[in-house]
Amino acid sequence: MAWSDFRGPITGVDRQTHLVDLGLTQTSANEENARYFVENIPGALHVPGEWYLDRSTQKVSYIPLPGENMEQAEVIGAGLERLVLVQGKPEAGELVRNVVFRGLTFEHADWSAGPQGYFDLQAAIPASSAVEAVGAVDFLVERCTFAHSGGYALELGRGSQHNKVLANEFYDLGAGGVKVGEPDIRGNRAERNYDNVIADNQIHDLGLVYAAGVGIWVLQSGRNQIIHNHVHDLYYTAISAGWTWGYGKNLSSGNLIAFNDLHSIGKNMLSDMGGIYTLGVQPGTVIQNNLIHDVSSYTYGGWGIYLDEGSSNILAEDNIVYGCKSAGFHQHYGRENILRNNIFAFNHEHELMRTRSEQHVSFTLENNIVYFDQGDLLGANWADGTYILRANLYYNSHGSDVYFLDKSFAAWQATGQDQGSRVADPLFVNARKFDFRLQPKSPALQMGFHPIDMTTVGPRRPAGAEMW
Repeated sequence: MAWSDFRGPITGVDRQTHLVDLGLTQTSANEENARYFVENIPGALHVPGEWYLDRSTQKVSYIPLPGENMEQAEVIGAGLERLVLVQGKPEAGELVRNVVFRGLTFEHADWSAGPQGYFDLQAAIPASSAVEAVGAVDFLVERCTFAHSGGYALELGRGSQHNKVLANEFYDLGAGGVKVGEPDIRGNRAERNYDNVIADNQIHDLGLVYAAGVGIWVLQSGRNQIIHNHVHDLYYTAISAGWTWGYGKNLSSGNLIAFNDLHSIGKNMLSDMGGIYTLGVQPGTVIQNNLIHDVSSYTYGGWGIYLDEGSSNILAEDNIVYGCKSAGFHQHYGRENILRNNIFAFNHEHELMRTRSEQHVSFTLENNIVYFDQGDLLGANWADGTYILRANLYYNSHGSDVYFLDKSFAAWQATGQDQGSRVADPLFVNARKFDFRLQPKSPALQMGFHPIDMTTVGPRRPAGAEMW
């Protein structure tokens, strides 16, 4: 699937036509030349580390890894999909307050697709969570480890407010890391999710069962701080905010997504994902000082910053985005977003993309540096001019002219776009080694671009701390 996956039992095989019938069908997000993986058949057991369960005999067959002694190995058969439930009743005003989990390890939560199979709309939403909190207030999860589990690691669900998830490690997970909020828009304020802090966490090696799992996923939840996290090696989006498609009601406003180190995303498995992904109208949401690189999709849609359906009133500034397959920035549709003082460099097919034209200003791109050596500067739909580009610096490091669609820079400016912009080498310290600091004589500095400090991106480490 393009941005989701499904698991269906094989209900029949036609040996003459080589067609397989699945007990579950999914029409959304289908891709041409889709890949299928067949699991748990005895004939596929041939590589060290693989195992097969014969359900009729309850016998497990396993090929040991090199040097592995099965007489001494610890073998764990998980039995619980949820390890811990912090259960309040926010609708009745009964909240769980001031619980602290510090220095604990949560491992080996199970997963199950069920007898009928599994499919998700997006982001592995049906996947279970190893630790879940409902109606939790001032809940602290600090310096814990979440690993070797089949779904999401930690979920701050309905009615959970003012919680902190600090300096934990999340890895080897079937879906994603931290899930904040829920898909429903609650009329009762006590049941809403908001004001949480997800900071200084190491989150990696995700989506091992449900490929569409997200590193940090904010649904209908606002005023959260997603800061100083290191999210990498997963098959879908690293950080996602919002759960409203289009311009309808959305509780995901005022989120801060800042100082995160995000890379090795997509890994050619799924499509239509980003380093940072948003949905819906989000006044006050800020995407700031993030380092995003190496986002690769199976077909289309490996983007750095991806403002999807209805994303509006969002500010993205001081981010560095490079090495993305489709583009460093893409807006599907939305209104009045601002992208300011960012660096987009070395993205492969395009640097900037825009899909849908509407009768309002899609976004303002101002005071950015766009540096490329392949592909096109602009991709998809830029025909009608319902956007504002100004005071940007563009450079083609191959020394070729910079073209805006089929227009030279002078012809492009004659349309009214990119007033105050220039085409010139920004004079990075060492662009080929992705050192995007600016030399003192950089024309970008003369144009008012202010240097982006990446020294504090990712988890902070207090003195004496082993892991923060």
